[in-house]
Amino acid sequence: MTSSTEPTKDSTSASESPLTKEAFLADVASVLRVAQQELTDSSDLFDHGLDSIGTMRLVDQWRSSGIDIRFFDLVDDSTVDGWWRVLEAKTTGTS
Repeated sequence: MTSSTEPTKDSTSASESPLTKEAFLADVASVLRVAQQELTDSSDLFDHGLDSIGTMRLVDQWRSSGIDIRFFDLVDDSTVDGWWRVLEAKTTGTS
């Protein structure tokens, strides 16, 4: 009866449970300590007070949920829409 001792796949992997935009916005709003409704697609996250420490916290959180994201993947476009496009590509495997 080896089925009970077989390793199971991590249920939080990006391929099984991709990050939704709603969850992404909730993550960012939590780090910024703002209401999610304050963030629009054109909001610049650094203008809202995000710093490199907060960015690394988000990257670490998303990496631990199975998304292969790095700090430098996010620096070219610091808007909500820019980050979402990068994360969406990472979660769907199109990056």
